[in-house]
Amino acid sequence: MTTIPVVFLLVVALSIGIMLLPTAASAATSSTPTAATYVTNGSVEAILPSGGIIYIGGNFTQVGPVGGPMSTRNYIAAINEATGAVTAWNPGADSTVY
Repeated sequence: MTTIPVVFLLVVALSIGIMLLPTAASAATSSTPTAATYVTNGSVEAILPSGGIIYIGGNFTQVGPVGGPMSTRNYIAAINEATGAVTAWNPGADSTVY
């Protein structure tokens, strides 16, 4: 009879535990936007989080909170990750950003 190393058993136990954790997407999803949700007046084709800013690109000209004032941002915008506010950054792209 051979002895199974403790490290192997620990790796197996951790792997099983990780597989049982809920994913972020399944934790709290909703198809109904709230007032804190920012929307665009067109499609979003690209999303890039970087340094506390979420950059979005696509085929839109307006970005803003649901039911609130919209900010003009042609095809590309930056949203502050902590506050959810559209930043002043506005490079004014002239066509869809992918």
